[in-house]
Amino acid sequence: MNNFFIINFLFFTLLFYPLNIQKSTLENNIFNLYKTINDSNINFEGFKYAIHGYQYLLEKNLLKNNFLVIIDFTKPSYDDRFYLIDLNMCRLLLKTKVAHGKNSGDIFPIYFSNIPESNMSSIGFFITKEDYNGKHGYSLRLEGIETGINDNAKKRGIVIHGAEYVSDEYIKKYGRIGRSNGCLAIPEDINETLIKTIKEGTCVFVYYPDKNYISKSKIILNK
Repeated sequence: MNNFFIINFLFFTLLFYPLNIQKSTLENNIFNLYKTINDSNINFEGFKYAIHGYQYLLEKNLLKNNFLVIIDFTKPSYDDRFYLIDLNMCRLLLKTKVAHGKNSGDIFPIYFSNIPESNMSSIGFFITKEDYNGKHGYSLRLEGIETGINDNAKKRGIVIHGAEYVSDEYIKKYGRIGRSNGCLAIPEDINETLIKTIKEGTCVFVYYPDKNYISKSKIILNK
């Protein structure tokens, strides 16, 4: 089953898809869930933090579906590192490529910022908001919900959008995908259906093993 079919199937069934994961179910079964859905070696620490954060936001009634997006920035840009997971069905629904900011690094991102005009990626937890048509075409706004870490996302215009430089053809030419100004750019051929699936209330976790972030994130620490 190809990614395009999966995303379209999700979009047309989303209205009938209940938010019914029981409290603490995910927390108690992280390792088993990881083994069940992980066919792409998602960083386990990042996966664990993503589940903790998802559960926390779910209990705060900030989420509107059972989807979780993990972006694993421990991986190089020529690898798949954007993962869409259905936590209700314990399935990895989509893996694809995603760009990082041009000032975050070349093939691997290592620098992150919350500062406007930095042209760097931000890490941490986001919640998807409304879709819109802008300078990058059909796009999806993100709300950074961690103070001092990514809460300038809206001010910075950090969104999900499609880009021609996120493609196998670009990799063949340059050895990596292109880089954004901090946005989470994804392949153009899945952009519209993916955005329609995850808009308005999906948890997005951008992971990098930054010790300063991990020690300060109130969501990870559940404070």
